[in-house]
Amino acid sequence: MIKQPFTQTGVDNAQTEFMTLTALEQSTVLSLIRIDFDAWMNQWFALTMRQQQQIETMDPDFKQKIAIAIANNYQAGYIVNFTKEAPGEDIPDRKETQVFGLEDWQDLNDSANGKTLRIPLMIRISYGT
Repeated sequence: MIKQPFTQTGVDNAQTEFMTLTALEQSTVLSLIRIDFDAWMNQWFALTMRQQQQIETMDPDFKQKIAIAIANNYQAGYIVNFTKEAPGEDIPDRKETQVFGLEDWQDLNDSANGKTLRIPLMIRISYGT
């Protein structure tokens, strides 16, 4: 596995690679995502110092929810619908992260709400002006 940059193309490549893993390899990755999100990010992505700091300082509750949602999404056979804009040089700190479906993917076996078809998790990182 070659670490990918945490860019649109890098995430696309990493997800493609994940989908080609054997079931046992995927299971190992899913466990890592759920147990240690930071380690998974560092294993799969060549993070910049800034990206590393942002992951380390994420709200712990949000980080746990996003980890569970990503792992459950992958376990269900979906890739994450991920969009990441390139930051502008003059506004590197104006970052907005939107996550759609975060709560829907907390329990992979949630049949109480009657959902049989789920929309894949969607994550969008953008940089405003």
